[in-house]
Amino acid sequence: MDNLEQRRTRMADRERWLLGNIAELRHSMTRTPYLSLGLLAVPLVGWRWGFAAAGLVTFSVITAVCVALYVAWAHVQEYEGELTALHHKLKNLDDTARTVATAD
Repeated sequence: MDNLEQRRTRMADRERWLLGNIAELRHSMTRTPYLSLGLLAVPLVGWRWGFAAAGLVTFSVITAVCVALYVAWAHVQEYEGELTALHHKLKNLDDTARTVATAD
């Protein structure tokens, strides 16, 4: 029975960690569009270094925003999937504990 409690404790710790990271990633996803403020530099770059440099800055800023959003979204999906699997494992662990308790 002690082993079941240790496993339940480890799973509860992992669940807290996953929930904290999901909340943090969702917060990051709401802040990520602010990176697009880098587009304000495009006219200055275009004036100073020309059209090609302005295009490069535009491409770089848009790519950075999209990649940041995608990475955060992908991690949220991964953690939510792991959280679902963890909930199933916890349910199975509780069922096992109940079965062992009724067998005694």
